[in-house]
Amino acid sequence: MEKAKPSSVSGAERPKYPRAILCFALLQALLTSGAIFGWAPMELILQDDGAYRELCAEGEQTCAEQKKRLNLIFTIASSLFLFSLPTGYFLDRYGPRWTCTLGSFFFGVGTLLVAISDSKELDLFCPGFCLIAFGGPPVVFSFIHLSNLFPANKATIIGAFNIMIDCSAVDFALVEMIYSNLGLSRKAIFIAYTVIIGMMCIASIFLWPDQPYKLHDVLLDAHEASQAVNPLGTDLTRDSVIGTVKSKPFLFAAVYAVLQLFRCNFYLGTVDSQLQQLADTKATAEVWTRIFAWILPAGGLICVPIVGYFLDRKGLVFSLFVLNISATLSALFGCIDNLWVQSVTFVIFAFWRAFHFSAMASYVAILFGIHKFGTCWGTIYTISSFVNVAAYFLVSYIMDDLNGDFQPVNYGLTAMSACLFVFPLWLFIQSRAAVRVQSVHTPLLKDEPLSRANSFYEAPRKTNSLNFSSFTY
Repeated sequence: MEKAKPSSVSGAERPKYPRAILCFALLQALLTSGAIFGWAPMELILQDDGAYRELCAEGEQTCAEQKKRLNLIFTIASSLFLFSLPTGYFLDRYGPRWTCTLGSFFFGVGTLLVAISDSKELDLFCPGFCLIAFGGPPVVFSFIHLSNLFPANKATIIGAFNIMIDCSAVDFALVEMIYSNLGLSRKAIFIAYTVIIGMMCIASIFLWPDQPYKLHDVLLDAHEASQAVNPLGTDLTRDSVIGTVKSKPFLFAAVYAVLQLFRCNFYLGTVDSQLQQLADTKATAEVWTRIFAWILPAGGLICVPIVGYFLDRKGLVFSLFVLNISATLSALFGCIDNLWVQSVTFVIFAFWRAFHFSAMASYVAILFGIHKFGTCWGTIYTISSFVNVAAYFLVSYIMDDLNGDFQPVNYGLTAMSACLFVFPLWLFIQSRAAVRVQSVHTPLLKDEPLSRANSFYEAPRKTNSLNFSSFTY
């Protein structure tokens, strides 16, 4: 396995059919990336299949101990999804081909383990779901460089791949639909799933390049060029990785992303239990769980052009304000004890989660450079993985000490989300200061192509200007 050469030296040439390449990459990301976050319908399958029913009293179909065990599996698995620093380092060192192939391999082994697992005789559910979760990020991370093939819509492409993390939640929803309506066993469905992922793993070896695609100069009109450029007026792409993670822009973003991801994963892991708390019967709760399972990926898919519009046309600062407004609204509606109101929560949550992954990934790529994207984004995910473990203890506290009442915790998480407005506000203040500094410097040279000036992957070139679009990535 050869190391990928630095992007500033060389890169893969533009493929003959870039749109076809993009469509296949989106399909591969859809079938893998964030499948673990479709946990709600998966939990219904496992409960119906009798997984960990031995923990319940005789005659009970479900119980608190069973739910806690299933939540523990999701907590560990989702934490491993976020433990992405090794993935980011591997991507930056060895390139997209082997990163995508390795991720697909892990994912395929995970689906196979879930297929053959039985909680009484061969309990491989936890390692299986952990491999499914751990195999997702390498796949979607390895596709970020495809944004260089579409210079006018760089943030939209990055956003689309991150939204696939949302949309891939539909994978387990489809599994649950097949399981419930066609009568196929969990084993049969997941073996078929393994075969599909195996074929994609083999295709990855031959289809994806060793080095990221390099960006070609394309002259764009001002209204065509992406507005997703560095708002700080400070070139951070030249800093070392250590220097980057010690910088204020990174630390602010890391704290913001980690806390919001914790709230996001806590909700995903407990939505079934919260709906059962609100519903009159378990059957009613299951109906609402299935509704959520479909709204989450569908909302993410619908949000692709909306998120792309905000990031590419309105810029990062405005987008992050919209992001935090949607985060706070989803938390606020989640505190209302009414099932029909929760349908509004589902829609806002789906939009917010899709926006969160897209906006924060774009922030990292734009400010710190795609040549460090894997390591920087992986570092944020890895910090989140450790914080995410606290969700299990929080759920145990709710079940044991609050008698299953989620409301006090929901109120606290809503207040936390409101407090996180400090991040976009800080970015706005810094961007205004950068505008004042920029006004006293010379403008960007007129013959500088906008597509290169906003490049996510080219090596930085020296300039005396602090014009935002003069920084290259």
